Amino acid sequence: MLGPKMARSEALCSQALLEAGERPLERPLVEPGDVKTQFVTREGTYRLMTLSEYSRPNRVGYQPQGQTPPQVRVSLVTLSDQGDRICFNHGRELYVYVYKGIKKAADLSKPLDKKVYKGTNPTCHDFNTTTATSESVNLLIGFSTGQIQLIDPIKKELSKLFNEERLIDKTRVTCLCWVPGSKSLFLAAHASGQLYVYNEELPCGSTVPHYQPFKAGTGAAINDLAFNPNGTHLAAVSQDGVLRVFQYDSIELLGIARSYFGGLLCVAWSGDEQKRVIARAQGHHSWVPLDMTHNYVYGNYLKKLCLHPDKELKKELTHYI
Repeated sequence: MLGPKMARSEALCSQALLEAGERPLERPLVEPGDVKTQFVTREGTYRLMTLSEYSRPNRVGYQPQGQTPPQVRVSLVTLSDQGDRICFNHGRELYVYVYKGIKKAADLSKPLDKKVYKGTNPTCHDFNTTTATSESVNLLIGFSTGQIQLIDPIKKELSKLFNEERLIDKTRVTCLCWVPGSKSLFLAAHASGQLYVYNEELPCGSTVPHYQPFKAGTGAAINDLAFNPNGTHLAAVSQDGVLRVFQYDSIELLGIARSYFGGLLCVAWSGDEQKRVIARAQGHHSWVPLDMTHNYVYGNYLKKLCLHPDKELKKELTHYI
């Protein structure tokens, strides 16, 4: 039996705990037949995890204080009966995985190819969908120091470098884009605002090249490029907040659209060729660094934006996410 003093002492102790903000543990009521997703033992906490969570690497890349996080870019390609492949970069690392769709997570512990670069960071990449087969696929990689690399993540035999000596452009490669239907031509955009056309079959010279510019703009950095599905129109977004749509063969400017809030970061075309996608959408709490359409999934309608007329041309852009 507890004496009066001991009972009073326990009451004061309980009152002190309550005043300190602590409450007795509350156990949630579990309905009969429910399956627990986690439980606690002396050894620690056991929790039911998805494959993507379980296979996620535990190592976190070092991020210096005060610096912006590295930009992540994503590239997709379909290899006939072999399914899809996905490529993405983070920091100085680049990964290629088998992509099984949005409803089935990839096993991040088993990449098809992984590269770690020293002295430079991969900033963008693009698969050549024209020449892609189940046994080979060409992948372009742009770097923060201006170089461009061509590899084959399946065969792992191909490796070419463009602008290796940085004689063409010394600024960061912001976007790479294969010309639709071409086996060798690709576009490379730089932070300098320059857009170059390369032929991967031709080697880069050892001297500063001389070339005739097709068009002259404001000099703002080109952040992203996108061809429409049939390859006739090229959309480009830049840091000056302008979307420009060109007729690719003639490099004729068809129209422009201006941003409300600064530079435009990304652009994509929908598969039906009727709508365009740009990185300006309500509901996001940060900048949209990348947008991409799926062949079978379309986004939600958001807002319309008028395209400025050029030579009596009037069109309309519709925003999706």
